[in-house]
Amino acid sequence: MFMTTGKGLSEPRCGWRISGSPVKRLPVSFLLAAAGRAFEYAEILEATDRLSESNLIKRGRSGDLFRGRLRDKSNVVVKKIDLSSSVEKQERLVTELGVLGKVSHNRLVPLLGYCLQNKNNDDRFLVYKYMPYKDLSSFRGLESDGNDSSQSLDFVRRMKIAIGAAEGLCYLHHECVPPLAHRDIQASSILLDDRSEVRLGSLSDVCAQKWETESHKHMVSKFLRLPLRSDQGPSGSPEAAWEDDVYCFGKILLELVTGKLGMSASSSDAAMKEWLEQTLPLISIYEKELLPIIIDPSLIIDEDLLEEVWAVAIVARSCLNPRPSRRPLMRYVLKALENPHEVLREPIDSLLIRVE
Repeated sequence: MFMTTGKGLSEPRCGWRISGSPVKRLPVSFLLAAAGRAFEYAEILEATDRLSESNLIKRGRSGDLFRGRLRDKSNVVVKKIDLSSSVEKQERLVTELGVLGKVSHNRLVPLLGYCLQNKNNDDRFLVYKYMPYKDLSSFRGLESDGNDSSQSLDFVRRMKIAIGAAEGLCYLHHECVPPLAHRDIQASSILLDDRSEVRLGSLSDVCAQKWETESHKHMVSKFLRLPLRSDQGPSGSPEAAWEDDVYCFGKILLELVTGKLGMSASSSDAAMKEWLEQTLPLISIYEKELLPIIIDPSLIIDEDLLEEVWAVAIVARSCLNPRPSRRPLMRYVLKALENPHEVLREPIDSLLIRVE
């Protein structure tokens, strides 16, 4: 479904790859596959005030993001991709066009169009729907008073965000053929629209995933009494990128529980490792007395709410298992988040999670 051939293209194990030097013009097949409409270069310049620095949102790995306003007064985000800078940039453009042109889900950021014809230079553009509440790392809530972002996020809203992101990953992992791994899950890739509904962005690293069997016994599936096949054994995939998605999603859950939004996007590897080493030992499936040390103080309201926060923390820890084969499938993570009390009702000895 996702492998596309054309001049200058080859088909690796993961998604699409462009061989050789940067190609000036993408194959027509990618143009036809892309969602949305073709924008003229002049429209892009007009919408972004000629790509002015005042409209620059951020510089990303796959391209620079600019605020834009179209002639119909709709707000957009324009990603500028300089194909002359590296072959990798073109690979990312092809990947994102391929994904958003061939899959559709309300948890993926809407691609409105593209500009692939530019005689003046090697810049190409993707045009997305504008997300008023930006991303999770900079979220200020619907009724923010300007304080820290975590203060405007009650538990209901945090769960809405967690479930929305899990739904997006479930779609990629379990509904796409072949299954897709996101490979860049962090707070900055969880976008929030005008209703604070989650849309997954940063889709330029998406990878087609060989997945021969659902081959792991998982704690979450066990305590929700979801069926496991008797023939399940070691993982059938040598490059289980979905397991990395699950791990990164566990960090997002931990950010929502602790209130430390953006840790997954802003911290160095060393800082993140230290944070996890300090936080995870305080999450126990046996008792919740240590939980108040790590959770956001605004979530300590009553005993019932603390029970739900405890359940989410347990799910986060299961996703962050250092052994990839012990991490739950996203469909089971979603089920657990939708039924947090079930996480605590199941007898402890039936859980397959091991606190190591």
